Amino acid sequence: MGYRLVSEAAFGSRPGVSVHGDGRTDPAVRWTAAVALGGQGRFAAAAALLEGLLRDPRTPPEIRAHAFVARASHLRQRGGHAAAERLDGAAAALATAVLRGRDRPGGPAGETVAATPALLPPTGPDGTPRGLSGVAEADALSALADALVGLAADALGQGSFPRATALLARAEALAITGARRPLTSDDEVIRRPLSGSDGRAGAVPGCRRSLVRLGWVRAELALAQGDLRAARRAAAQALVGADALGSLRHRIKSALLVGVVDAVAAAQASAAGAPATGAGARRDPGDQDVAAEAPHPTLAAALGTLDAVARDAVAAGLLPLAWAALKAAADLTPVTPASPLEVIDTAGVGRPPSGGSGRPSDRPNGSVHPHDRRPEWLLRSTNGAPNDAARRRHAADVTLSVIRARSEGVGRRLMGGVVHG
Repeated sequence: MGYRLVSEAAFGSRPGVSVHGDGRTDPAVRWTAAVALGGQGRFAAAAALLEGLLRDPRTPPEIRAHAFVARASHLRQRGGHAAAERLDGAAAALATAVLRGRDRPGGPAGETVAATPALLPPTGPDGTPRGLSGVAEADALSALADALVGLAADALGQGSFPRATALLARAEALAITGARRPLTSDDEVIRRPLSGSDGRAGAVPGCRRSLVRLGWVRAELALAQGDLRAARRAAAQALVGADALGSLRHRIKSALLVGVVDAVAAAQASAAGAPATGAGARRDPGDQDVAAEAPHPTLAAALGTLDAVARDAVAAGLLPLAWAALKAAADLTPVTPASPLEVIDTAGVGRPPSGGSGRPSDRPNGSVHPHDRRPEWLLRSTNGAPNDAARRRHAADVTLSVIRARSEGVGRRLMGGVVHG
């Protein structure tokens, strides 16, 4: 499999494509494959690639920084915010060392950066931002922006809202600078189109992806603080950025956050007895001004949006996002008598259809279909009724069991799973 196809899985339109078994040796390709595997919920396979990169002395420091960030993200998705913070701090220290012209950070910078990251964009002798000299600095800049966003998410997950706010401000300034930074070695970066830059002046996709991720964390922070208007604006901005990137994974995650914000707003309005307008259900969530000002949709419409996000995520092979959408919808669904469930062999979720081994490599390269079809079955009702709370929660639980089965020992312990051996 070529680098472009691996990049399409991680950052493009085919996130469910198989990225297993290619004997990759290039560190950037191995990192990109690990990102794709994490998006699919194949955390054990991703951890193996990332740990290999971190142990390999030949891994360039900027790619090592990205590996730390990816590993932190995968742990954080399963509740490991404290462990992720240490890794994000190490990533920030490594990336800073590259940008300052050193091969490695001096002293125990990883722990220091995790606590107080005093990080500034690189400048020339006159104090103005200098151009990036090629792939290494472009990768380091996007890794540093991602690490700061990760540290903000770590702080949010541990209840430190002021620290998360400050880190997001630092990350935003850095990512905006990187997205506009001129490149001075286009021939080199064109050979690695999606890792650091696409070769156009002022275009560093890694930093543009950082801005989308920043929007996710900002929306989650605003939700935690009860500011639904700010949360809606941040989620809508992330959706606009994801559309511009052409990354299906980033778009589905952004749409998930838009749906969650709308569902929370509708649930609060319903509890307060406010009339439901439904006006927001048909608006374009990518329109930032409309998204911030429009009336919220009805709760039924918002839950339908989350169901649609779950279906899209399953179809794209992104089980962690499917689980998040189902769980959010279940938590926000009013408790009503459940409609009949399909009879499903939940113990067999994750087993392949008859005639296949179910290994990712059994799928033809380029397939957009997930490898486990059963979670999609859980979205359907035998009587055609909309999914209710019990059905959504059941689907979320079974999807989570697939993710747990695909996780390494550390991840299963974070998720509360029993680890044998």
